[in-house]
Amino acid sequence: MERRETGKATTRTPSSKHFKPAPKKVMLRIHEAARIGHEKRFSSVGEPSMVYVPSGSYSLWPLVFEKTECMDLFFNVTGELVAPSNPADYRWVRNESFLLFKECENLTIHGWGLGSVDGRGQEWWEMYEKLERPKLLILDDSKKVSVKDIHLMNSPMFHIVPENSEDVLIENVLITAPSNSPNTDGIDPSGSRHVVIRNCTIGTGDDNVAVKPGCQDVLVENCLFQSGHGCSIGSIESTGVRDVVMRNISFVGTENGARIKTWQGGSGLVENISYINLKMSNVGLPIKINMFYCPDGGCHNQTKGVTIKDILFSGIEGTQSGGVAGQLYCSDTVPCTHIKMENIDIQSVSTGELWGSGNRFECWRAFGEASNVNPPSCLIPDKLLNYD
Repeated sequence: MERRETGKATTRTPSSKHFKPAPKKVMLRIHEAARIGHEKRFSSVGEPSMVYVPSGSYSLWPLVFEKTECMDLFFNVTGELVAPSNPADYRWVRNESFLLFKECENLTIHGWGLGSVDGRGQEWWEMYEKLERPKLLILDDSKKVSVKDIHLMNSPMFHIVPENSEDVLIENVLITAPSNSPNTDGIDPSGSRHVVIRNCTIGTGDDNVAVKPGCQDVLVENCLFQSGHGCSIGSIESTGVRDVVMRNISFVGTENGARIKTWQGGSGLVENISYINLKMSNVGLPIKINMFYCPDGGCHNQTKGVTIKDILFSGIEGTQSGGVAGQLYCSDTVPCTHIKMENIDIQSVSTGELWGSGNRFECWRAFGEASNVNPPSCLIPDKLLNYD
C-alpha cells in the first residue's frame, strides 16, 4: 500500500462504546499497516488496538485482519483508501476482497463522515464476464461488528458482505456505484444473524440490499435506496431465510422495491418476512415474488421449489413506472401461502408498455389475504388452497 497524497493528520483519538483499548496493544497508522500487511502478519508488532487512516489519499492493496489481529480493533478512517484501477495489478493477490476481517470480535470500522474506500471498479466491470472480481469489504465469521459513517464506492463486485457473522450493525453508511455497473450490490448478509442495517443511503447497479441464504433476524430500516434492484430476499436455492423486517425505506428510481427471488428446483424455507412503510417513487416494479428466478435464461421447469410463507406487505405507497404494481409468481407445486397485503396504494406513472397496459397486480399460485389495496389484490384466499 503506497501513500499517494499526504494531508495533515489529526492526533485526536475518537471514542466509541464499542472500542476499549487493551493494555500492551499499539496503534498503527495506515502506512505501517500496509508494510505489515505485505508481511502478512500484524501480530509481528503486537496486536493493534487501532489502525488509523488519517486525512489524505492512500493506495489500497488487500489487507487481511484475522483472529487475534482484530479482537477489540478500531479501524479508524478519516482519509481515502483507493484500490488499483488496473485488474492486472491485482492478479498476484488471491484475496476475495480488498478488506477482509475474519474471525473478529468487537470490531469497529468508523469513517466519522469523512473516510471513504474507492474500489475503482470501472475496468473490472468492462470485463466482468471474464474475471473473478473482488468485493470491497468482507466480514467473515465475526461477532459484535459495527461499520459506521463511511463512504464505500465503485466496488468491482459487492460492497459489504457479512458472512457467517452475528451481531452486526451497519449504520449511516453511504454506498455508491453507477446504475449500470454489474453485480455491485450494496450490502449482502449471508449466513448471518442479528444483523441491523440502519440509516444508509445506497445507489448501485444491482441489489441495494440482498439478504442471502442462511440469514435470520435481520432488520433493515430508515434507508434511502436510489439506483439499484431494490431490497431483496435471495436469490435462494437452498437453506432459506427467516425473520426479516424491512421498514421505513424510500425507493427512488430503483428497478424493484420489495423483492423475493428463488430458483426452481431449490429447497429450503423463506418465512416471516415483513416489508412495512415503504415509499416508492418511479419504481419499476414495487412488489415482487419470483419463484422462477433465472437471470441468464435457459432454466427448465421443475416441480421442486423453495417454500415461501408468512410474508407481509404493509403500508406501501407511491408510483410505479413499469405498468404493474406487483407480481407474485409462485410455483404450481409449491405455492406461496399466508401472504398478507394491507394499506397499499400504488399509482402508475407510465403507459405500461414494458409489462402491458394498466396498473394492476399479477399473481400465480399466491395465497393469502388483502385489505385496503389499490390496485386490487389478486391473492387467492388461503382457505381455497386445497380446492383450486
